[in-house]
Amino acid sequence: MALERVLLMHGPVQSRGINPVVHQEFYIEQQRGDPYALFNSQQNIVSMAYVFRKLGFKICYSGWEEDAEWLNANGDLFDYLVISNQHVLNTESTFFGQTIANNKEKLYYVSMKGLQLIRRELGDEAVVFKTRADVTVHQGHAVLNLARIARHSKDILIEYMRVSNMYSAPDFMVMGEIAVLEAVYNSLYEHSAAGTSYHVSSHVDHTFTYLAMKQAGQINRILTMSRELFESVVWRGQPRYFQHIDPTYAATYSFDSEMAIHPDTRVEDLVARISPEVSGAEARPPGEGGATPA
Repeated sequence: MALERVLLMHGPVQSRGINPVVHQEFYIEQQRGDPYALFNSQQNIVSMAYVFRKLGFKICYSGWEEDAEWLNANGDLFDYLVISNQHVLNTESTFFGQTIANNKEKLYYVSMKGLQLIRRELGDEAVVFKTRADVTVHQGHAVLNLARIARHSKDILIEYMRVSNMYSAPDFMVMGEIAVLEAVYNSLYEHSAAGTSYHVSSHVDHTFTYLAMKQAGQINRILTMSRELFESVVWRGQPRYFQHIDPTYAATYSFDSEMAIHPDTRVEDLVARISPEVSGAEARPPGEGGATPA
């Protein structure tokens, strides 16, 4: 029997945040103004659900209570829908002694809830393409990349790696077998809720989680997706390929490659080098810092 293919979209329907494609590349500092933009992801969600269902995918959405009315009204888009309360989750971190806003725990939780639902419904015979709701991609490139995940391979596909910053993995999209991805996001969330994350940054947190799970035999290969898929991404209405007007992107992004560390290097040794000022290890009072996974 063929593996069931699932598209998991997640996050707020109204997405607010920086779009570096615009913010970093096209405007001088004086012209930028407020770098935070509000993006309505409704059409993204509708289009991605329609197109991927046409290709035989199951569609899952993991969202927040604030969007419940719209998500439930459009429930025919989804095979599986889970709605959670984001207000019980931690949204702050300590960075060089300062308290900063940080939504990584919400990312981990909403991803985990979607993956848990998919596994509950389909068991282990599924491969998942997980992406944010404010992102669209070319469906053909997504299908070709997902086909690289073989049954029981324990391989995962991440979007790319930056050779200029090898400890920072992107957190936009990931592909893998359902059991592997659920284990990744269970780990990320549980460590965040307990105040024992590897790093303040979700990007570095992802990298060390992948490497630790690879070391433990829970992940086999950590592969990167194709450049064609990357350049098909439209994020909050802006194509990612615009970034390549800056030649450093082409020089530092790695596609169709594998991330690994020297076989004699232990992940614990790398973690020990992380400065305490940027570590994700934080004391959490009892009852704070996260919701109990269902």
